[in-house]
Amino acid sequence: MKGSYRFEFWDYTLHRADEVFFVVGRERGRIETDNSALDLAIRTTRLFTREGSGWRQLHHHGSIDDPDMLSRYQRLVFGR
Repeated sequence: MKGSYRFEFWDYTLHRADEVFFVVGRERGRIETDNSALDLAIRTTRLFTREGSGWRQLHHHGSIDDPDMLSRYQRLVFGR
């Protein structure tokens, strides 16, 4: 899909244990194409591990809770 995506990670908590941490929160964003636009609200989890002197994201999962929003997202992105 051609278009622009903008997302903001917000309303989150951070949990750390030694060389790993995870963040649980929300993303809000917008997808725009030539003919359509959709505002999104996503529940998300991100997992990081220490790598050298920094951190590396290992995993990112997002879920759209609202069934209607999920359906509109799937139609916009996948054409279904």
